Amino acid sequence: MQNLNDQEILAWKLRCLKQREAARNAPCFHPAHALLEQFGFQLGPWNCRFTLDRFVKPASWHGTVSLFKEIGTEPVMDAEGRYLFDTPQDALLAVHAWDVEEMDIARDLLGDIFGELIGRDTIVRVNKGIFALHWMAQCLDN
Repeated sequence: MQNLNDQEILAWKLRCLKQREAARNAPCFHPAHALLEQFGFQLGPWNCRFTLDRFVKPASWHGTVSLFKEIGTEPVMDAEGRYLFDTPQDALLAVHAWDVEEMDIARDLLGDIFGELIGRDTIVRVNKGIFALHWMAQCLDN
């Protein structure tokens, strides 16, 4: 996964575990709650969110990933207008613009985020939003 070393992979897996616990302990009772900072985290250029949505029936686990990607550079000028250097410009990339590898990474990330919450028989709804890939699965524990 994204050329991570063993220590970074372990840290990522622990972060996913902590995020599952945070979602379990503070479920969202309104769609706006999902936007709270406590439900978001990052891995490199990937922005991830994971919530337990209790405002839908039945209650659902909801994971999303979006991708920030360098789309070019912008020149930086001094006060007199002289060129100093270029700075990278990142943008949120639309899901339809992701290549096959990026889509595979997104699926791997969501699999890690959901962890033990999804099993062989779990039905996972997949939604390709404009800027994020969403996975939703029914919450079986009340």
